[in-house]
Amino acid sequence: MKKSGWAFPEDVDYDARLLSASFEIRILVILAAIAWVYLLKYALEVRVPRVIFTVFWAWLAISVFFFLPIKAGFLRTKAALEKIHFAYYFPGVACTTAAVMFLGGAHWVAFSLYFFDLVYANVIMKRLKGTA
Repeated sequence: MKKSGWAFPEDVDYDARLLSASFEIRILVILAAIAWVYLLKYALEVRVPRVIFTVFWAWLAISVFFFLPIKAGFLRTKAALEKIHFAYYFPGVACTTAAVMFLGGAHWVAFSLYFFDLVYANVIMKRLKGTA
């Protein structure tokens, strides 16, 4: 939807809103994961490694760090939106891998976390960047 090399402002605004909404959902899911881990550890007295709290809090901080420039409207081009989104994908996968490793590599944990990242990347990111 480009005309002579320039993107229509509506396209950039739509992409920014879509990316902002995806980060809001991601942040809510991470907060839910943090709440669930605290519930497991303190209410149900399940042995949960301390480092998992660090992983989830770091993941939350990284997500907020990438979310704020999008929400504030600092990114005004499609290229800038794509770059910040692509840049987030790798720390997200690293946090997912750490969470799976420290939670014992249970199949349901790995499936749910990796599936979330892969679907997220392939639905919202460009086709080539999502499968890279």
